[in-house]
Amino acid sequence: MEAFVREQSKLLSPNLIAAEDILSSYYSENLTQKYTAERLDNWHKTSRDWRVASRVLSASHASNFLNPDIGKTFKQIINKRKQLGIAITNLPDLKPGANVSEKTKKELEDANDLVNQIGELLQECGALMTIETRTNLTP
Repeated sequence: MEAFVREQSKLLSPNLIAAEDILSSYYSENLTQKYTAERLDNWHKTSRDWRVASRVLSASHASNFLNPDIGKTFKQIINKRKQLGIAITNLPDLKPGANVSEKTKKELEDANDLVNQIGELLQECGALMTIETRTNLTP
């Protein structure tokens, strides 16, 4: 069952890093158009991978773990990740060297907060799974 903890992190972490790359791009004046396109492509790929994996993981959690908090926490991860996807999709087009408006700065801050919240929920969910796994192994 500890494989679920690793798999969950392995599938979500690249997407969170891709999100951080996109968000930090708005503060980087020296990025080329090619580099920003690569970041966007990476975001789209990891986002698609996560959306597929989250459905599989959700079903696996339900059938392998008894603690309902695991499923609830995972649903929070999925919901926060959806919010993050919407936030990134709604950001203005990324133009290297362009000035970032105050409105966009607030949107970036909110999206960064979502990345942090998802990371915390991922750790919480992993801890809950680990506790249940270890409890089940104890005679």
